[in-house]
Amino acid sequence: MLQGTEKILVVYASISGSTKRVAEHLQQHLQERLPDAQVDILDMLVANPEAFREYDFVFIGASTYDNGLNPFGEVFVVSLAGREPEQMWSGVNFAVFGLGDSSYLEFCMSPDILKECAESHGGVVHEPLLRIDVLTQEWDEQQAVTGEWADNFIA
Repeated sequence: MLQGTEKILVVYASISGSTKRVAEHLQQHLQERLPDAQVDILDMLVANPEAFREYDFVFIGASTYDNGLNPFGEVFVVSLAGREPEQMWSGVNFAVFGLGDSSYLEFCMSPDILKECAESHGGVVHEPLLRIDVLTQEWDEQQAVTGEWADNFIA
């Protein structure tokens, strides 16, 4: 659990800007709740996955696209192929979030994909996963559930 002096990273993959907006809110919320922590934010397209080891906690999220990760998230996951699977993120703490549209048969699959990716590379994923429904949840509600979810990881 986060105590307040950690290095925290928020990583996101966004197409339309919705996931970026949630990630920015998450960063702001964490910084307000943990004023002595360092809270960085990075687009998944420019993030160096090996640098995740430099952080005490990584919040990672992406939107769901056609029942999978959006193309930017997919590029990130594919880029990890061939790396030392269980050593790259050994012991790195993760919390996973995703955005989706409940009109699809399989709702918001991106958190499951990211969880599997983190665990297969040695990361420790903390529950619960966050799934935001962009079809039914307005921005105010998205902010509220994101903040409540983040508070699960603060001691």
